[in-house]
Amino acid sequence: MSSFDKIAVCDSKYCSLYDTLTELGYSCVRTRPDAVSITSAMLNSDLSAFAADTGSIGKDELLKVFCFFKNIEHYAPCFIITSEPSAFDEFGFVHCCRREWEFEELLQKYFGHRTASYTKKPSLWTGSQSGLERTVTEIIQKKGVPPNVKGYRYLRSAVMLATEDMTVLDSITKRLYPTVAQTNQTTPTRVERAIRHAITTAWDRQNGDSKFIEDKLHCKISFDGDKPTNSELIALISDCLRLSEYKV
Repeated sequence: MSSFDKIAVCDSKYCSLYDTLTELGYSCVRTRPDAVSITSAMLNSDLSAFAADTGSIGKDELLKVFCFFKNIEHYAPCFIITSEPSAFDEFGFVHCCRREWEFEELLQKYFGHRTASYTKKPSLWTGSQSGLERTVTEIIQKKGVPPNVKGYRYLRSAVMLATEDMTVLDSITKRLYPTVAQTNQTTPTRVERAIRHAITTAWDRQNGDSKFIEDKLHCKISFDGDKPTNSELIALISDCLRLSEYKV
């Protein structure tokens, strides 16, 4: 199994497997049960645990996530763990484990070749209420981005994605915008325009609280009065978050 394959633990009954895999050295995350959060988590992990029963996650939300990964070959999830396999009958492109012993067999089959030399990636998401999401929300609010515009939500998603996987910044139009668009059922062009409008609105109002951000992240998010481009703002905020190691 390649380092890009994914496991998705989709209900609370099996979320204890998160601890087991973490001890084995795999990069595991717990994430909120919505399409944006799940996609962000799965882009940068071997396993993502949705801390809720499948019924409360919503089949439509999960379908959006797995359809997205189905179309990206090297990110495709290999199987999911669930006590409600019937919820995934339509997901023919993933394997459902119906009992925990099946999961143990799959661990041996797919992960048996992993050794102690495996370098564990850091787990950055720590609980049902994401500290990362909370911090990103505070930052864009303090920069004056109004929460009533669509670009507010798209900007938050983009910053979270870039913080978890900085390589998306190498291809904003081909990776970042499409990912945000997919999880929000819109188009990459609309995502780009909405984020640009949100940034323009914030800079035109000039009512952001930069001191709050500097005190919280120990990092200056400033462009000397000039309005930043979408990629500049996303890159700077995500870079500050990585440097702060989310200790916010």
